[in-house]
Amino acid sequence: MGKTTDDRLEKIESAVAEMKELLKMMYPLLVASNARGEEQSKRIDDLNRMVASLIPSKIAAVG
Repeated sequence: MGKTTDDRLEKIESAVAEMKELLKMMYPLLVASNARGEEQSKRIDDLNRMVASLIPSKIAAVG
């Protein structure tokens, strides 16, 4: 390969190595963020079920 191609490949390999390092640093943050999102979703689902279960009794009380 020519020098230009080798230089381009070297730059690409350097960029890929840099991205891998960034991903290694970001992965624990992404996992923690996802866990918090799942926990919040569970709480919202629980509240939704609780409110849904109260609706029939509220309607019966009014009727």
